[in-house]
Amino acid sequence: MHSVDSAAQSRRLSRRDALAASAAGILTPWLTAAPGLATSRSDDLTENELCVFTKPFQSLSPSELANTVAEMGFTGLELPVRPGGHIEPEEVEDRLPAMVEALAARQLKVTVLTSGINDPRDPLTERVLRTAAAQGIRFYRMNYFRYDPDRPILPQIETWKQTCTELADMNRQFGISGVYQNHAGRNYFGASLWDLQRALETIDPQHIGVAYDIRHATVEGGMNWPVTFAMIRPHVTVVYVKDFQW
Repeated sequence: MHSVDSAAQSRRLSRRDALAASAAGILTPWLTAAPGLATSRSDDLTENELCVFTKPFQSLSPSELANTVAEMGFTGLELPVRPGGHIEPEEVEDRLPAMVEALAARQLKVTVLTSGINDPRDPLTERVLRTAAAQGIRFYRMNYFRYDPDRPILPQIETWKQTCTELADMNRQFGISGVYQNHAGRNYFGASLWDLQRALETIDPQHIGVAYDIRHATVEGGMNWPVTFAMIRPHVTVVYVKDFQW
């Protein structure tokens, strides 16, 4: 065994400190540059707040999930409330309050709720949004739209623009914000970002914004990702940080 002197020990970063430091280095220029970011609009969200996506932990009970996330050093989480998620949408009124209570016992909160929502006319949409807002959840991630390559592209964008406008109005009524993630891949609306900007250009980002995913933006944009980021920046309210290999 090797001994470690106290000075070296004091220089060690905890997981929480390391996460906070890395986020500050990566995200601070974006946070100050993106006028739509939630951290610049809300006093009750701390700057550079970090949360973890809990999809890998869906087998855990609420208390087990809370303990796991707290031990990892995060203060918030992104919770799947969608078909096959941690909570099924049909059970949201019963199970989400219990989950929020278990998290609060460890000083945690749901920063983003991952949803299956992309249709304001679906009865489950109102149930999920109403319940989430009542629990103090500020953001939910929308489900994706996918292109039909056999149909003209621009009319599809116009259809989704109208859908987003209707959802934004519903979000305003409930006091919750939707976010749409740019996701790389075949037929994904928003993967290239120009189409997402077109759909959201007249919508207040407080009602629907962009969950800007660095990984997916780089995969789709290659070396040109800074240009598409500059275009979508006013709509960004959430940033996803992850890595990839070509």
